[in-house]
Amino acid sequence: FWFHDLIVDKVDICGVNYYGQEWISGASVAVTEREEYSDAGRSLYPDGMFLVLQAFHRRYPNTRFMITENGVADEVDLIRPSYIVEHLLALHAAIKSGVDVAGYVFWTISDNWEWADGYCPKFGLVGVDREGTNTNIDIDSEEATSFPSLERSPRASYHLFNSIATSGTITTGQRRKAWASLQEHVHNGTTRPFCREENGVGALDEATQRPLSSRDWRFGHYVAPDAQAQKLALQNELNLLMNQAHVAAAAAFADIEASNPRVGEVVAAATAAAEEAEQAAKRARKALAAHLAEAQDLAKKESAALKASLAEKAAEARERAEKLLHSEAAENVRGQMEKLSTDARRAFEGLFSKQSKEGPSVVDTATKAAEEAADKVRKLLQNASVHKQDVVDKAGRAAEDAAARIRQLLQQAPTQKARVASRRAEEAAALVRAVLSVGGEAEEHGNRQREAERETARRAEL
Repeated sequence: FWFHDLIVDKVDICGVNYYGQEWISGASVAVTEREEYSDAGRSLYPDGMFLVLQAFHRRYPNTRFMITENGVADEVDLIRPSYIVEHLLALHAAIKSGVDVAGYVFWTISDNWEWADGYCPKFGLVGVDREGTNTNIDIDSEEATSFPSLERSPRASYHLFNSIATSGTITTGQRRKAWASLQEHVHNGTTRPFCREENGVGALDEATQRPLSSRDWRFGHYVAPDAQAQKLALQNELNLLMNQAHVAAAAAFADIEASNPRVGEVVAAATAAAEEAEQAAKRARKALAAHLAEAQDLAKKESAALKASLAEKAAEARERAEKLLHSEAAENVRGQMEKLSTDARRAFEGLFSKQSKEGPSVVDTATKAAEEAADKVRKLLQNASVHKQDVVDKAGRAAEDAAARIRQLLQQAPTQKARVASRRAEEAAALVRAVLSVGGEAEEHGNRQREAERETARRAEL
């Protein structure tokens, strides 16, 4: 960090190139069988990107970082899909932990010349054909010149990276598919190009073949060999200590029993008491459940009896209302109403008997209006057994309408007899209202009774 310490206050962004890890043996790098490597000989370790960004962030908390290079040499494109996904997941985890990352650059778009390794490692998302040739013929000399075709072919990882960069997301399906494809080749014993000598130091112009490793190098899955061995040793030691503790406890209890024979009796008595307490608890729970069930049944029976009683009282109330509407008093009212209608007709005929030719038409019209009102009221009273408030309202309106029409007709003959006839018409309307008020009181009483029934039923349910 010494150089960056000198310039940290003068930089806008700190660039980080990250490819993987190197295993060291003595003063040189080493290649081991257990690790997975790129064609260029770097061990794959996505966790390392997260750890590097964390270390820099702790030291330079106010600095922005950018992954300026991250990629893998993989000519057959078996490792690269998982490499892209796992390193981007590591980068995302670093960002979520608070590291300020400005951007990410994948190395690289197409196969290139490596300063130390030449053309052997293939880093490109797009493959470049350097074996195929094109021919150019000079028109003047007719000499043919051959040169590499350099045809470009997008690899599968190209489309994966394009999808991730376009959507800004990595799906679980993409991660699972990339790793499953690699593991299928591992299981089948597939080999891939390797551009390093066996000692891991020298570069090769022509790649050799190396089998894929079964190591799980995904982000968050990698366990270093030393750490894995240490974990196993600690687990074994813990198991041994637990076994020793069980043996010691059993031996101590045996010693107590041997020194005092009553210990066994006390333990047996305590065990029996605990079992008895458990059985008593079960019996108590069972008795409580039975009591609750009995109480629920009793409540249902009482509710049913109360509903039946309320229904009986409601029927009695309806019967009393019907008797009231069909009583002798009601029949007398009907008779008086009909008599008034007849008297009104006679009064009209006596009033207009000596009038002009238009007189009888007025009499007929007024008489017809009175008879229509009487007929409507008579029909409504006949349906009193199913009396409703709307029936009362309709009868009242019919009587009022008839009285209004009669008054209008009688205004055409403003004589003393006409005023007498008008009063009789008013008396007829008042009589109708009196009859209907009796029915209304009965209806109101029935409504109050039904409301009381509903309220009592609701309380019983509660």
